[in-house]
Amino acid sequence: MDITIGFVANTRELSIENVSGGEEKKADIVAKLQAGEGVIELTDGSGQTYLVQAEKVAYVRTGSVSDRKVGFFA
Repeated sequence: MDITIGFVANTRELSIENVSGGEEKKADIVAKLQAGEGVIELTDGSGQTYLVQAEKVAYVRTGSVSDRKVGFFA
């Protein structure tokens, strides 16, 4: 799953690819955002861990991992 996080009072986004956990991780993010506190912990496909304060998050966009097409397609 790919996750993009936008932050309050900041124009940059954090994009994390190949996050493990799928729907369980998505439910964990929703719970932390509804509580408005705590730390969201995400680990990408290469093993790097990201820690994000829930109160600083403006939005979260999730999506499934898709094959990236290269070249010319009709």
